[in-house]
Amino acid sequence: MRLLRICLILLLLCFLLAVTAYADEGVYITGPETIYPREVFEIELWIDRSDVTKISFEYDVDWEHLEVQAIYPVDKTAWQSVPAMRGDAFERQKPGRGQPEAVFRVQLRLKTVDAGTRFWCHLRNVVLWVGDNPYPVGDILWERTAAQIVSDDNYLSDLRLSDCVLSPEFSPYQQNYTATVSHHVAQVSVLATARDEGARVQVDSPALEYGKTSNVTVTVTAENGSVRAYTIAVTREDAPDRIPSDNCDLQNMEVTGYKLSPEFQPDVTDYVLWLPYETTNVEIIATPADSKAAVTIVGNKGFKAGQDNPILVTCTAEDGTQKHYTIIAKRAEPYVPKPSETTAISSVPAMDGTVYTAAENIPTWVYVVVAVAAVTGCAAVGILVTDRKK
Repeated sequence: MRLLRICLILLLLCFLLAVTAYADEGVYITGPETIYPREVFEIELWIDRSDVTKISFEYDVDWEHLEVQAIYPVDKTAWQSVPAMRGDAFERQKPGRGQPEAVFRVQLRLKTVDAGTRFWCHLRNVVLWVGDNPYPVGDILWERTAAQIVSDDNYLSDLRLSDCVLSPEFSPYQQNYTATVSHHVAQVSVLATARDEGARVQVDSPALEYGKTSNVTVTVTAENGSVRAYTIAVTREDAPDRIPSDNCDLQNMEVTGYKLSPEFQPDVTDYVLWLPYETTNVEIIATPADSKAAVTIVGNKGFKAGQDNPILVTCTAEDGTQKHYTIIAKRAEPYVPKPSETTAISSVPAMDGTVYTAAENIPTWVYVVVAVAAVTGCAAVGILVTDRKK
């Protein structure tokens, strides 16, 4: 009797060791760390034993906070749902690959809950099967906490400008508008209200110029970082008694990567630009002294080598007065190496009848005679290097 008890205890220990081994070797559930209310998400059951032929379990969900959308194998060619006495079971369809495998996937939806609400998913009575041999694992628990919803609302609920009326009428979904202000309005004030209290509003309302249109921009940034911009093209009327500016001077002119000759001065209109052969185009930055003036540049592309290439920079004042600045771009010719002094070749017969050649590459003011005699038996070879004037 005592021996029987010892045998039973040993069998029980072996069983417990087997169960512990399978549990320690990783039967686990994976899923997203952050889940928001009303969000649909998925969790998966993984095992890491290639000799497991089947897994069975009873599925238990926090039905108060979760809705089950679907349960299905991750890879139907590897695992397939099979009938079970209780709960669910998935059976292996092909040999294991010797690495962790996702067996099945559950699609869930978190209901409308408060941030911080705890919810869970249990697999109870999990059993791994190797052939016909069951190895109970026990229960596997997966839990998460509902995350705080971060708003993506980047709309305005109200938009108004002082001293003018928007066209079209404001709508949160209309992002582009126009408006006109009187000539005495130098800048407009903007009242912009975000629809979501967690959103940030930034306004850029520049100074308005007579007779010109400037963009007023309102940027709304939602809690999640998404951005929406509203733009109002505001036109300031011209003053009836205002005299347009006749300032057509340039404040500055430069060529990117190169220097003008002479250095730029507003009253100097003619310049030279020296360029290497490799340069065919240049970038010219010309800034008018009066912000109401306009600048045009012609001829700064397609330079021809070895020629004068004129570039015309024209500054047109507000009243139409123009001033022309000329830059002569001198692009170098391609480099051609000078021919080296040629070598003159002359034939010199040897005593034995063989013809040898002698090279002449000595300057004309030097006369050099080199005699080399190689005696082979009774024969002698002579090589004469001489200068020849062309």
